[in-house]
Amino acid sequence: MNQIYNIINSTDSNATFPIINKLNIATHNVHSLTQLPKQHSLLHYMQLSNLDIFGVSETSLTSKEAKYFFNHNEPLFKESFKYFFHSNNQRHLGSGVGLIFKSNIAKHIFNHKGYFGRIMCVDLHTKGKQILRIIQIYLHADDIRLKERIQVEKKILDLINHALSKHYHIILIGDFNVFPEKPPPHSSKSTHKRKLSFLTSLKQLDLHDTTNLCHNISPSNPMFTFSSHNSQSRIDFIFISSSLLNSLVHVNNKTTDLYQSDHKLLHLTLFDYIFNHKSRAKLRQQNVTKIIFDYDKTTTDNWTKFGKSTNNHTTSSDLNKLNSSSINNLRDLNYY
Repeated sequence: MNQIYNIINSTDSNATFPIINKLNIATHNVHSLTQLPKQHSLLHYMQLSNLDIFGVSETSLTSKEAKYFFNHNEPLFKESFKYFFHSNNQRHLGSGVGLIFKSNIAKHIFNHKGYFGRIMCVDLHTKGKQILRIIQIYLHADDIRLKERIQVEKKILDLINHALSKHYHIILIGDFNVFPEKPPPHSSKSTHKRKLSFLTSLKQLDLHDTTNLCHNISPSNPMFTFSSHNSQSRIDFIFISSSLLNSLVHVNNKTTDLYQSDHKLLHLTLFDYIFNHKSRAKLRQQNVTKIIFDYDKTTTDNWTKFGKSTNNHTTSSDLNKLNSSSINNLRDLNYY
């Protein structure tokens, strides 16, 4: 406990703190990725935005086109990225998903698989024995294909449940084609309710809508991600597991300048406690240890000094501003 007291009371102006790297992840319904110039523009955008992982939906690529994506783009980008695409050959138009990784992130991949031309699932491990499962999805928009959508939803939930049983971190991204705030005018109420049940299932599995966490969504700030000639809606999402909540920095939607789409891109930033987490062996080599406090031997005087020191530090903290009107929504809670 004296160690805590001494740490809190440290006045060393030369004290240094570790710089925490950030992990940048985006998802975008690209509204077709069949043209080579658009592929180049998308990868340039990924470079300029310093994205580590980029999920794309509605690629409309055939399996053959997806296979040659690497060959078409490698001469220009020189092993900067690794690509994983999945397509439905029977119905590739209006479907297709993919995940693109920076090379330094891709080296952690140990498993990947696609399903139905609508799901791309990739697992990554680190030296710290943590595992991240990232799933890019593209759910059906048409009510007449509701049965196919339900089949895809079931597979997504299976992948999530498996990851949870193995204590993986989970990031679920993509175009969900469901508007949580109100039903679209062309959709029946019963179908919309059925689509909403998928979002409910995600919440029951303790996954969190990051846009809702970081923004006060309201009629004046709807955070729309899709626009057509007669409607706007929020149908693209990034969900994360509870294990990643402490890593959450921010999420925002953006209009891309280098290529066109009728959707906005969602950009998530996390503190990178996953890929920059040192292995136990490395920590031992560097003689990095952790402090374990023996509370049974902590004296009353220790506790008194610790309490006074903590009070002095919190007086100048934002926490001191908390009152009954400080927290009105999830965004306020996330701030504090």
